[in-house]
Amino acid sequence: MEQDTQNLADALAKMTPAERVKHLEKLAEQTKKELQERESFLKKNQELLEKQRHDMIQHSIDDDKKRLRDFEEKQKLEHQREELSKYLQEEKKNSLEGTVSSSRLPATHPVVGLYNQLQQLRDSYQEEDVAVDYARTTVLQDIRKEVVEVLRQYKEIPEEVKELADATYRLTKELLGERVQDNKKYFP
Repeated sequence: MEQDTQNLADALAKMTPAERVKHLEKLAEQTKKELQERESFLKKNQELLEKQRHDMIQHSIDDDKKRLRDFEEKQKLEHQREELSKYLQEEKKNSLEGTVSSSRLPATHPVVGLYNQLQQLRDSYQEEDVAVDYARTTVLQDIRKEVVEVLRQYKEIPEEVKELADATYRLTKELLGERVQDNKKYFP
C-alpha cells in the first residue's frame, strides 16, 4: 500500500497541475464508485444474512413444534398402551380366575381331571404371555397343591384298607369263633 502511495505521488509530481486535478478527480470517482459497489455488496450480504437467519429461526421453530407434537403424541400413545395393558391384565386375570374357579372339581378321577385342567389352561393361554405368567404362578401352585393332597390321600388309602381288612378279619374270627372251615371260605 505504501508503494502504491509512493507510485501515485511520483506520477503526480511528473504531471502538470491541470492533469493532476483530472487524475485526482478520476481517482476520487473510481474510489466513490468502488465504495458504492462495496456498500451495495455489504447491503445485499446483510439482507441475505438476515433472510438466512430468519429462515433458520423459522425452520428451528417448525422443527421444535414438530418434535413437541411428536413427543405429545408419543406420550399419549404410551399412556393409552399402559391403560390397555392394565385393562387386558385385569381381563385375563378375571377370566383366568373364573375359569379356574369354575373347573376346580372335575367330574372324573381327580388326578386326571387336574391334568386335563392344566392342559386346557396351557392350550388356552399359550399365545398370551400375561395369562401364561399368571397361570404359571398362581394357578399352577394351586393345582400342584391339590395334586399333592390327592396323591397323599391315595397313598394313605392302602394303609386304611389294610387296617380295615385286619379289623374285618378279627371281627369275623370273633364272630365265627372256632370254625376254621368257615374262615377259609371268607379268607383263603
